[in-house]
Amino acid sequence: TLQLGEKPYIISAKPDGFGMRLSSMLIGMYLAEKLGFNFGFVWDNSIDLDRFDIRTKISEDIYYFANDMENVSSIFSYFFLKKYYITDYKIQKNHGFKLHSKIRTFDEIKSPPFENEWGWYSTDIPPYYWLKDCKKEEFLCIVRDIYNNKFIFSSDYQQIFDNVNVINEKINNFIALHIRGGDIVYSSLRKHAGRKVLEERFFPYEIALEIIKRH
Repeated sequence: TLQLGEKPYIISAKPDGFGMRLSSMLIGMYLAEKLGFNFGFVWDNSIDLDRFDIRTKISEDIYYFANDMENVSSIFSYFFLKKYYITDYKIQKNHGFKLHSKIRTFDEIKSPPFENEWGWYSTDIPPYYWLKDCKKEEFLCIVRDIYNNKFIFSSDYQQIFDNVNVINEKINNFIALHIRGGDIVYSSLRKHAGRKVLEERFFPYEIALEIIKRH
């Protein structure tokens, strides 16, 4: 619940991928803790890729199902949502660009005027890049503690983490690559060659296999 008139807020409202959202949430919780602000987040199931027609839609009697985000209730625990999830106040989707648009200090973002009446949108850019008085080592230590002790995932997601740990203990050395490509499977963008395709999450598996072979 957003409570205007009390402490300002740092709100995570990123509309893109899962990892970027989690990064924004972690940084938002860190900033809220350092500034004495409240933290909250909103969660839209749609992913912000509409500019290349990458979305779920009905066109010419054909149903295209693009990538959508998991429901927030499937990802986080009831207690986490009750404490941080904002549903009763219209918060617009936002990448949080303004907060890191210039070099600042903690005192600067703590003092009005803020970006909005309630405070600032969070960002996914680590604050030691744009806050002069933010120390990288301290930030990483605090964020690690926030993730381990304040992020409470649903039982289904926790089971996924547990399964990964079990598998990790059973296998030998391995190489993990983050390959982006699923976002455009149902998009007309997949038909166009060129640099823009690579920028927008289409990575050739052949290159990935070559990287693995060389390591």
